[in-house]
Amino acid sequence: MAVRDDDLRRLPWPRRARADEEGGRGLLLVRRLSHASGVTWVWDGLDLIGKQVWFELREGVVLSA
Repeated sequence: MAVRDDDLRRLPWPRRARADEEGGRGLLLVRRLSHASGVTWVWDGLDLIGKQVWFELREGVVLSA
């Protein structure tokens, strides 16, 4: 599975969100809940047009806190 956007100015970067912030936990959650994850650049020929954050889920994996 993957999510994509076309904003090349904002790179996906994990950060520590403060307790009162509503955002900033996406990559942390993806990394904690997935078997594997990463970022891939999206190209149209020779033109860089976006980025995609991908992740793999595995059946039967038990998550711990």
